[in-house]
Amino acid sequence: MRAFYFTLFLDRDLGLALALDRRLGGNLAPELNLDLKLARALALAVSLTRQETPDNPSRNKHLRQQMLNLNFALDLNGHLAGKPQLEDAIVQLKAALPDLSEKPTVWEWWQQQGLAWVQDFAAIVQKHRHLVTAQFFTPEQIALLQHYYQTNKLLIDCLSSDCNCSGALKADIEANLLLPPVPHKNTKNTERELTPLVSCLAR
Repeated sequence: MRAFYFTLFLDRDLGLALALDRRLGGNLAPELNLDLKLARALALAVSLTRQETPDNPSRNKHLRQQMLNLNFALDLNGHLAGKPQLEDAIVQLKAALPDLSEKPTVWEWWQQQGLAWVQDFAAIVQKHRHLVTAQFFTPEQIALLQHYYQTNKLLIDCLSSDCNCSGALKADIEANLLLPPVPHKNTKNTERELTPLVSCLAR
């Protein structure tokens, strides 16, 4: 579960989550599905704030399609049952979006007010889903998180290979994955068990 949420607002790479739990490749539980849909919608909105006013028909068509995709992504009917406050917040959020038919001003709206709208969206996600988004992390912070993710993914790939680690050690590593480090008991025994894994990582 931690692996699922770790990259949900980075690049939604579920490779690590799937390596730990293949069931995530099927139909997601309603709560996970809702969070994934919110993450996709927020990513679309963030991309729109980074666009410039289109200067040719092709670019105009592309950006219009992105806006349509955002409207569809925010159509969460059926996913908000029992969540009236979140549903009301999403309705108000959609109502604040510009009318797509007003082409000359819709691009200006995204440039001038889009960032504030996205911040409101992120605040709603944090308040109602208790999720902190990564859209406003610095590039250095995002790079560090991605490096940390890839390191953990490599670790799980090695555990799934022929590194000859004991089942107990593998279960302990998976149970503590993506958690803050803590001192480990029986250090000497642990180092001996980790030797095959270290050899795998060094390949």
